[in-house]
Amino acid sequence: MIQSVEKVITWLENNQLQWWTVQRTNDDNTKVFDSIEDESYENRKNRFIVTMQDVTGGKFVVKAKRNKSDGRGIFSDEFSNLPAGIGSFAKETTPTVMGITEEKLEERIKAERANWERELELKALREQNKELQAAVKENDTMLNRVLGKLEPHIGMLAELGISKLFPQAPSVALGTTTQSINNIPQTPEDMTNEEINSRVETAVEKWMIADPDNFVTLIEFIADFAASGKTIDGPFGMKFDYNAVKALLK
Repeated sequence: MIQSVEKVITWLENNQLQWWTVQRTNDDNTKVFDSIEDESYENRKNRFIVTMQDVTGGKFVVKAKRNKSDGRGIFSDEFSNLPAGIGSFAKETTPTVMGITEEKLEERIKAERANWERELELKALREQNKELQAAVKENDTMLNRVLGKLEPHIGMLAELGISKLFPQAPSVALGTTTQSINNIPQTPEDMTNEEINSRVETAVEKWMIADPDNFVTLIEFIADFAASGKTIDGPFGMKFDYNAVKALLK
């Protein structure tokens, strides 16, 4: 199929065809254009161009021969009724949107989608980072907060530690501070005050990690139980004093 009116003229000249007619279909006897005797080839060519500009339709059939009386066969082909260049442009390029080809438009859409996905990932990472920072801050302050809760009960903790490490030592009164521990008499076989403090602190930290929700309440209960000299009810009607419970814990 010839792509434009100008390409038809080139086709005619290449085949030395100076007499031609144009129909809408191959079987249609109605002519859209016909050559006229006694007109020059240039006039016929110009008249053909002007005629095709004035008719509607996008596809026609041209039939041509070297002259009117030539009986050696007729050349025939379909052609598009388009100005020069438009037919080949429509064939060789893809549709455009606002001057952008379909391929370029698809590339832009993919690039925008990739940017959007990256923004979502960054947003999620920022939120996760905030949560991690909050968790780190919470963990950093947990020990301080726990020690703050324990401060009123440090005497109870000291009594628990001393009663186990120094069975013969006098009991420490409730409400004493960590300084009171440093005043305990020592013998060469005894542990140093620093070792006692370190062990008490390590034990409290382990207990805090193992049972963060209940360890303060349990420490208070055990301290109160040890100081009270009372008993608690056990299974089968049994009674347990502090020494009995301590023996079980050992």
